[in-house]
Amino acid sequence: MTGSTAHLSGTAPQVRHALQSDGTFTSVLETLVGEPVGITRVSQHDADRTHYAEELETDAVSRLLVRRVVLAGLNSGIPLAVATTHVVPDRLPARFVDDLRAGRHPIGRLLLLHRIESLREPVRLTGEAAAQHAPLLGHEDPHEQLLVRSYRVVIGAVPAMLIRERVSPTGLRRAGAALTVGEPGGGR
Repeated sequence: MTGSTAHLSGTAPQVRHALQSDGTFTSVLETLVGEPVGITRVSQHDADRTHYAEELETDAVSRLLVRRVVLAGLNSGIPLAVATTHVVPDRLPARFVDDLRAGRHPIGRLLLLHRIESLREPVRLTGEAAAQHAPLLGHEDPHEQLLVRSYRVVIGAVPAMLIRERVSPTGLRRAGAALTVGEPGGGR
């Protein structure tokens, strides 16, 4: 995994672990905030190519599906993260792609439902300003730093998806997650 982790200093160990995990991110978020987490699709479109073609090991001919969702607490409605996924549909079963397009389930849950064995291969862990994601995350400050993790979902030794999750520390705090050492449940 590339990228500086300096922006994680002072972040609770369980949050650092969540961001560096190769597990289903929705389940990790549910553990952190203590409530079920669901998705709301913000946008979805087909694309001929992407500037992530190298990371996805695709050529200019490959058709891609680009999906953007907000992950939020189902009880509280608090937005926790924005995820953008670049999918190579030809590398996945047709029924999985149909369910993905329907937008009812997070990707990790779909992989489990369809019993698709996969590897989550970390690409980078960074931070970035909320910018255009601020309204989706319920922020007024577009300069708030989000925790960002990118990883590839590899199926059959070939990258099928590139996922970029932008996690809101403010959203996690509002939902009750302890984010720094010393906060209740924060690792002391």
